[in-house]
Amino acid sequence: MKNLKFLADFFYFYPSLLYGLFFLLGASSCLLNNLFLYLISAIIFLLLLLGIKNKTKLFLIAFFYFFAFFYSLFFYSDIKKIKEPLNGVGFFKISSIKETYSFNRRYYIYSGTLKSFNSDKIKFTKNIKTSIFSKKKLPSNYLYEVKGTLIPRDNFQFQFRLNNLKKVKQIKNLANLRFSLKKNFENFLKKSIFDRNSALFLYTLITGENSSKFLAYSFSKIGLQHVLAISGFHFGIFTLFFSYFLNLFLPKKQVIYILIFLVSLYFLFIGPLISVQRAFMMIQIALFASIANRRYFALNALGISLIIILLIDPTNIFKIGFQLSFLSSFAILLSFGTVSSVFSKILKKRNSYEITELNISSKIGYRLLCFIRDGITLSLTVNIFIIPVILYHFHKFSYLSFIYNLFIPVLVGFAMVLTIFGFIFHFALPFLSLAINYINTYFTKFILKLITYPPAKIEFYLRYKSVSFEFVIIYLGIIITSFLMLRYYLKILQTNENTPEFCNYL
Repeated sequence: MKNLKFLADFFYFYPSLLYGLFFLLGASSCLLNNLFLYLISAIIFLLLLLGIKNKTKLFLIAFFYFFAFFYSLFFYSDIKKIKEPLNGVGFFKISSIKETYSFNRRYYIYSGTLKSFNSDKIKFTKNIKTSIFSKKKLPSNYLYEVKGTLIPRDNFQFQFRLNNLKKVKQIKNLANLRFSLKKNFENFLKKSIFDRNSALFLYTLITGENSSKFLAYSFSKIGLQHVLAISGFHFGIFTLFFSYFLNLFLPKKQVIYILIFLVSLYFLFIGPLISVQRAFMMIQIALFASIANRRYFALNALGISLIIILLIDPTNIFKIGFQLSFLSSFAILLSFGTVSSVFSKILKKRNSYEITELNISSKIGYRLLCFIRDGITLSLTVNIFIIPVILYHFHKFSYLSFIYNLFIPVLVGFAMVLTIFGFIFHFALPFLSLAINYINTYFTKFILKLITYPPAKIEFYLRYKSVSFEFVIIYLGIIITSFLMLRYYLKILQTNENTPEFCNYL
């Protein structure tokens, strides 16, 4: 059908994204067992059946949907039966360690997986993501037999109240090494950055570990939670920084190999957070595409990373980090070019010849306008997609986030670059590191002051308590379809040329 040609045209370029979408629908349908989701999946498949004539692609769509459905059913059907606390015995593998304090007493939070769990009511369950609190520091390179109570939370999340544990067998695990490296980096910042809150802020930016409730509250109050969470933005800054720096001294091919190594090290240092996994995979795909001299399509990379992360654990679907990370990236890659073309009618773009003809002050003014236009475009593009998800989970949305998102990410990016420079020069040129850290201390104090004390006169919120799951899905379906049609009828090219380079690493 000609009216649905925009679907065929779009997914001709991005088949991996299409397969990722149906993998997501298959896993969601199984875990939620929601009639509405079955109906939505059937409607989308019917539309694609009418718009896409490629039988192989249609077969693969169905394959990914049913594979995800039965994969989730096989590995996670037992988890759906756990509705109340259960006493039992299981085998626990640690994946990450976090230090916390309560009433001036130190505790360790061990996040990981119950590889199996037996209780009186349910004989055998497997692959349960849970966390254990302990006063003792446990080595992560062991599989533990644990006895205690498994407590279900919302959306397939669990906590394990420990009574007893013992080592079963030794395994390979980086959790302890990662924890030690992060503690050493935290100590370095506390000694180098002369303000405690600034040091905590920079530590959170680089590692994704936020131990300050004050920071969490200040950023969430104005809708900037994503700044503290490690995401594609942070990975993008890390990658682009070393890319530009290394390109000054080395050939492009060598730079790419070094970047693959450095990005992998950074990923191992941070740990297996969902937004980190997504960003890591997308950047690695981009780098390997460059080595193979293949065109990189970020939307295809997004689809591939979606499938891999859901293969690792389909229950990731229910985590807010998963939803916001993938939805924000998808929004930017799908809609940035369309929204930018609309804004270009207001703040017109100039060609390269016109820019060279401008005098210095006009060039600076034009670059500033371009920065403002891209900032507004990026903020508007993301918020159009994520507002219903924010309201669904938090029931409020800060209008200030529109304004702050125009400049705070840039300031944060600059603070991250200063931190990287300060750390590198600490070993080579200590006096220069001291100067950089001194500047960074006052710069981050300035950022925190902007965020902690927002203008009270414009601190307004959109509040809505009864946003339903069905409304969110229908809203996203309408918005996505609208942008797909706009891309097609405005003849926006299906290439990466529609977005700035940094958008492909978000």
